[in-house]
Amino acid sequence: MERSRKVTGLQSNSAEAHLNTSIALTDGFALEGTFRELSKAVRVAPGAGPAHYNRGRSLFDLHRYEEAKDELETACRLEANLSSALYVLALIERHQNNDARCVELLQKVVALEPTNTNALSLLGQSLARTGNTKGAIAHWEKAVKVDPEYGEALYNLSRALSKEDPEKAQMYQQRFVTFQKKRQITDRAETLNNFALTSASARDWPQAVAQLKEALEVCQDCRSRGDLRKNLGLIYCRSGDLNNGEEQLRLALKLKPNDADVLQALQVIDALQQKDSPQRTQRTQRKGKRQKVKNSLSS
Repeated sequence: MERSRKVTGLQSNSAEAHLNTSIALTDGFALEGTFRELSKAVRVAPGAGPAHYNRGRSLFDLHRYEEAKDELETACRLEANLSSALYVLALIERHQNNDARCVELLQKVVALEPTNTNALSLLGQSLARTGNTKGAIAHWEKAVKVDPEYGEALYNLSRALSKEDPEKAQMYQQRFVTFQKKRQITDRAETLNNFALTSASARDWPQAVAQLKEALEVCQDCRSRGDLRKNLGLIYCRSGDLNNGEEQLRLALKLKPNDADVLQALQVIDALQQKDSPQRTQRTQRKGKRQKVKNSLSS
């Protein structure tokens, strides 16, 4: 964050520099500082839609809803079809109990982003609040079609269909229960993963390996499996066990094919193995010569 501030100081007329500083401040939860940087970005580039959008989102985070509306509407005028700005505008209308306007805005969002599950789910909730249960069900079903484990939509469907289609409601209820069980399994696996990372930081390699193996047993096919394989592979490598480390990293690569850490670790292992190969050959040759000498002496 300090580096971002220095860059901003050097480039006080750069809207991008102020935006970058605002991102760093947001990461540190400095909401007021974020707002100040975004205000500078708007002053530097008043015709830039993203600058107004980010300032509007910052005002939303500060609960200054009317000011946020002005900025977000400006962003939409400057940059047509800015779905992210429309979504935050919908959230403001939802906070202010303007359900009809919220529905109108969210319909625009899902028209632009048909697979935006958050927008689909919120649109379903807003339609339900206006009494349009049929429309709400349709959008929640779209959400779970995109993401079969979208828990909130599954729960809402099980309740909304309980009277008109009990059998279908029961099906969604069972899917919701399954989702909850999976989430509990994932939470437990991630807890064990955190324990393992703590053990690794203390260089207690056997404990870290044991905890990650247990996490993998708990996880089965949960969403954390790739990260668990990756961490187990890296910890094996750091403990000096490159063979098991490589095996786990290659399993992780199947689940996370573009993971930079896994790819880099495998490159390092490959380089070490290539370096070690000539030395191993030389050792084998020397061993063979010693054996020949030994055999000749014994004969």
